[in-house]
Amino acid sequence: MRGRSTVTNVVCVTQFISDSLDRRGQVDVIYTDVAKAFDSVDYHILLYKLSEIGVHGFLLDWFLSYLTERKQFVSYNGFSSREYIQMSDVPQGSVLGPLLFNIYINDIVADLECRALLFADDLKIYRQISSMEDCIKLQDDLIKVNEWCTRNHFSLNIDKCTVVSYSRKAGTIIYEYTCGKIILPRSSSQKDLGVTFDVKLSFENHVQRSIDRGYKMLGFVLRNSRSFKSVEVLKTLYFSLVRSGLEYATTACAPYYIYMKAGLERVQRRFLKHLFHIAEGHFPPRGLDHAVLLEKYCFIHLQCRRDIADARFLVKLIRGQLDCPELLEKIPFRVPRPNLRIKASFIVPRARTNVLAGSPVNRILKLGNLLEDEVDLFKCSIKEVTEAVVVCLE
Repeated sequence: MRGRSTVTNVVCVTQFISDSLDRRGQVDVIYTDVAKAFDSVDYHILLYKLSEIGVHGFLLDWFLSYLTERKQFVSYNGFSSREYIQMSDVPQGSVLGPLLFNIYINDIVADLECRALLFADDLKIYRQISSMEDCIKLQDDLIKVNEWCTRNHFSLNIDKCTVVSYSRKAGTIIYEYTCGKIILPRSSSQKDLGVTFDVKLSFENHVQRSIDRGYKMLGFVLRNSRSFKSVEVLKTLYFSLVRSGLEYATTACAPYYIYMKAGLERVQRRFLKHLFHIAEGHFPPRGLDHAVLLEKYCFIHLQCRRDIADARFLVKLIRGQLDCPELLEKIPFRVPRPNLRIKASFIVPRARTNVLAGSPVNRILKLGNLLEDEVDLFKCSIKEVTEAVVVCLE
């Protein structure tokens, strides 16, 4: 869906948990897993849901023809495979497939009282927990999800459903959530849409895994490019295969401890030293300032790039380019008044803990106020905002 992504999804849940932890609260999240979701779509139910949203007549007949008894084959370089009848009712790999699947599954959250976030077949339901009564309400919503799956010919893969209780207090409320009389397993960490969450929301595990994957991918790139002499080609490989992994969803899980930031930057420094070796025929002198290597090859610090990602996210959010009302309602705009000394456009919520201070909303609001003297966030282009971040922070 336009304006939504895995990043907006994890940013929403990160902010909700951060707000709760700052108030010494607890949030229980139930991560669900639907078994063979695309293969389990029932076209009769899908056609009914299409009719419910206004698809009728010839268009509905066309969808019926599209979804039933479809024959497919693979064609490549003049050769074709034998025809076969697709087994799933939603053609996988097609243009319409994701749209039809979203129409099919979207009402899974219609009757829930708790908060829920859905991305394709990845559904998590969550609630702030203050008492056992809150746990029971979350359990009731889990039952509704399971009943919806039964009605729509889906089944939850209970072995892969997980419960995580996010809390920093000693007296965490533990409730045994069940699905089909089976107690769901608990975990101290959970990978959600590519981001590893831990119960204290420190993202230490996620950052360390990003560093480990970065070194692994960098080693792969360097081993397979030994004969490459072009600095630009090597930079392209690094940007697409290594740096992209280090920067995934940093608006949600940006590191706020110095050692975590330094660990990520060391991956980039290792690549820059390799570039120096390719260009100059020898490695840089021991102790050479990292800033020299960055300037020589037109790089910037990863922290600056994370700030750029935050600024872009803020601009798109306040301009309505992101379909994320849950986050937009958390942006406290300061109404300008005559003779007011404070010129900042945003009111940054006061934080008691590092968790809320480093949360997505608090970070982007602080950054937005910092950039105001350089650029108009409500009018200037994304390119101008990016340049302002580099000028202010690099």
